[in-house]
Amino acid sequence: MRRKKLYAFALLHLVLAPVCVYADEEICPPSSIESAAPDLQMKESDFYIERALGSLKYLESDVPEMISRSEEELFQIIRGEKSLGDIPLEFRSVSYSEQYYLYYYNNIKLLRGTLLKYHYLYLKEKFENMPEHEQGASMELEKAKKELCDFVAKAIYDD
Repeated sequence: MRRKKLYAFALLHLVLAPVCVYADEEICPPSSIESAAPDLQMKESDFYIERALGSLKYLESDVPEMISRSEEELFQIIRGEKSLGDIPLEFRSVSYSEQYYLYYYNNIKLLRGTLLKYHYLYLKEKFENMPEHEQGASMELEKAKKELCDFVAKAIYDD
């Protein structure tokens, strides 16, 4: 079993290593769109694997925990164990929780931006050694770059 994990890790490293070489390079030109809140503007450098994994962890564990906690508080009211006034507003519904409201949407954006970035990097690596006359490959790469850059230009942290 341990050998399988080692092989899987080595294979993953070999597959992602070429993509990771390009991960630090700037893909999108600086945005010409004036942001209403420049300090909240997401940057291309915000989109990297470690941060996306943190976002995924939040969505997989923290969000369900908040929902579960909110549901338990609601059931206590239904069972007559507590009154609505006994429960803080953020536990009455997940949507009232500032932690959920802000973090959920920001983490979704971080995941989306990271996936778009690494999709572009994957295609760049894949098509790098193809003949230039492969117009379909060039168009697919340009489409991925445009999608990433359009997203980066409009992405703003919720506050």
